[in-house]
Parts: sequence; structure tokens; C-alpha cells
Amino acid sequence: MKLFKSSQIREIDKYTIENEPIASIDLMERAASGVYNEIAERFDKTYKFSVVAGPGNNGGDGLVVARLLLDSGYQVDVYILRFAK
Repeated sequence: MKLFKSSQIREIDKYTIENEPIASIDLMERAASGVYNEIAERFDKTYKFSVVAGPGNNGGDGLVVARLLLDSGYQVDVYILRFAK
């Protein structure tokens, strides 16, 4: 698996939105669905998950994953981080 810096992810998302074309919200749903599908293949509904989401699009992806898990009957705790300046 290749890991990207947040600046690289922003550029990848921008490129995809401009060239596919796909709306930002739909790109978020697509990414979250991929994560959800991997979880659903590996873990049955007896597992409990915690989703920690920060600000920005990656946090949004995490919230969508949490929603998909909840909608499918998984137990999920969601923690939203808010950083003060």
C-alpha cells in the first residue's frame, strides 16, 4: 500500500474531480464504500468499531464509513476531534 501526504491526497482528489468528472461528495462516498467493503469482508457484525474523525475531507470519509457500518448493523462509536488554536 502506498501512503500519501495530505497535500498529495488533495492533488489526487482535485485531479480526479476535474478529469473523471465526479463531485467531491461522490468521491468521498466512493472512498468510504471501498473501506466499508474491506471491513465487511473481514469482520462479522459481532465486532465493535471506533471511528476517530478529524476536520477536513479525511474526517468526512471516516464519518461516511461510520454511517455505512451503522446502516449495516455494526456497533460503532464515533469520536470527532476538534483542535483548538
